[in-house]
Amino acid sequence: MKRKNINKRHNRNRLKGNILSIITAFLLVSVCWVGFGSVISSAKDSDIAVSKNQMLYKSITIHENDTLWSIAEQYKPESYSVDRYIKELKELNHLKSDQIYTGNKLIIIYDAMYHINANGIQIVSR
Repeated sequence: MKRKNINKRHNRNRLKGNILSIITAFLLVSVCWVGFGSVISSAKDSDIAVSKNQMLYKSITIHENDTLWSIAEQYKPESYSVDRYIKELKELNHLKSDQIYTGNKLIIIYDAMYHINANGIQIVSR
């Protein structure tokens, strides 16, 4: 009789231990799930991108049949009119007329759209 009672107690204790282990495992999985979800959420938040136009300068070589007008049409920022861009080019390059010569260098203004995210800066146009 004593042996039966000891076995019953032993089985009850083992069942309590198993239930406690299951509850602990469930809580651990739940905590990990929530933690992993917030890591993913913060990773998504850190990839919030900022896009911006930036005016840049570079030197180009003038090719045959290039004119200030054709260069302006190719490189001018959206915020510029062709006339305003040509005026800026002439001032920037100290030109007194619209005459340019094949093989010479010309400093131009152009805009670049750049994108900032967690990986750094990426130029996405021009």
